[in-house]
Formats: sequence, C-alpha cells, structure tokens
Amino acid sequence: MFTWICEKCGAEVSTAYKDCPRCAEREQSAAPAVAVPAVAELPPRPIPTAVVRRRGLPGWAIALLVMVGLGALLAALYVWVLPSARRGRQPSAAAAPQAIAMQNAPMPVPSAHPLGKHLEITALRVTEEEPQRLRIRFSVVNHSAADLPELKLDVAIRAAAGGNPLVRFLYTVPPLLAYESKDLSTTLKTQLRAYELPDWQFVKADFAVLEPK
Repeated sequence: MFTWICEKCGAEVSTAYKDCPRCAEREQSAAPAVAVPAVAELPPRPIPTAVVRRRGLPGWAIALLVMVGLGALLAALYVWVLPSARRGRQPSAAAAPQAIAMQNAPMPVPSAHPLGKHLEITALRVTEEEPQRLRIRFSVVNHSAADLPELKLDVAIRAAAGGNPLVRFLYTVPPLLAYESKDLSTTLKTQLRAYELPDWQFVKADFAVLEPK
C-alpha cells in the first residue's frame, strides 16, 4: 500500500487521500462557529376599520334596502303605470261629439252595418252642467263574443213613445272587448234645459254605425 507523509503533522497518509484527514479534522474543529442571526417575528398587522366595514352589510341593512326598493317600485307603478292604463281605457279626444246637438232633426237611418246589431246604448242619464250645456251619460254594451273596433256612431235620443230626436250627436266609441260594456259621457250645447227632457225611464237612444264602413 502506497502512502505519503503530511508536511504539517508528519502523519503517514494513504495515497487515496489528497489532503491529510487528521489536519483537516483539526482545522474544522478549530474554526469558530458562525452564529446565524435569529429572525424576529413581526406582530400581525392590524386591519383598518374601514376595510372591515367594506366586507359586507349587516342583514338588517340589506333587508331595509330591499323594502325601500320594493316600496319605490310600487309607488312608481301607482303614480305612473296605473293612471296611464286608466287613460288608455278612457275615450280619447276623438271620442268627443263632432256636432252640436240638433233639435227636431230626422232620426238617423239605421245602417246595415254588420256590427250595429251587436251594440246597445242604454242607461241614459241627462244632467245640466250650466245653462244651454247638457251632460249626457250612457253605457255602450257589446253583446257579441268578438272584440269590436273603434266605431263612429250617429246617436239620437228621443222619447220612448216616439217622435223626433230631442238631441242628436256624433260619437266615437272606443274599442270594446267581447261582452264588455263601457260607461261614456259627452257634453252638448243645446237650447233645451235638463228639466224639459223626459225622465230616464222615458227616453231611448237610437244610433247608426257610420265608421268603419
């Protein structure tokens, strides 16, 4: 076995080692230990109060917001939507009479219009708003199982016993659903006074359908 002599310690060292194991062990034990500085543990960072509040609303606040939103929606429906729907069902300005009431005029000739047989004008009520201005209220009934379009009528109110019309006017009736009735009214300028007309049970309304043709 081949060996060599260490110049530092004079020990015989096998050629399998490049450096003297005894000297290396002695130098390692003599080297001072290097202290590793300890890492100080940082305290937890406090979370700002504003951040905590942004994480969410309490349940009672959410419920209150929902109630306020529903209340606002219902108020909007009541103020804007319902009045618009009611106005849509009321007769428009086109439904106003297009002629001054005529006394002693001939009766309107009943037309052969196919829709006329399904209509009835009933429940006549005549009041006086001011001198020479009568308010006539009446109901128009659709007796058919089909919807009726807008109809322009020539209406004459006469005594049930017969004779010439007491008042006569043109009126545009709004569309009617199947079996629907609508309460309508108009104001007429006439020389008659309300007390000169027969009571409601002694008057009758005749009409002819003018449009659509």
